[in-house]
Amino acid sequence: MWPARQTWEMAATVDRRLRKRMNLESKLETRSFANDMLIAASARELGAIILTENTADFSIIASVLDIRFMQAHRFLLKWWHSKQRTIRDKYLFKHERASEQNISASATSSAFIETV
Repeated sequence: MWPARQTWEMAATVDRRLRKRMNLESKLETRSFANDMLIAASARELGAIILTENTADFSIIASVLDIRFMQAHRFLLKWWHSKQRTIRDKYLFKHERASEQNISASATSSAFIETV
């Protein structure tokens, strides 16, 4: 799927604003930075958060376009912790139910692993 016309126009506006504000000619000439501007424009239109390891480029873009971005490994770490919390909560719930029904914890644990 190709970016829509308004996405290209927004990326071009970002390019013009950056050329006026900063001395970034060498960066603005690279294909990867042009792609980053398109990603930023697309994310802005969707209201999405950009997950990236390239926070330097998106910080520059964010100076002229209201975007949200996060370093990818931080997001994954937050996601992992929330996933672990969900798994722990499910386990505790099943363990409590097993205790109430006099079912062994090992039987509950194996059933939990199968459902995850």
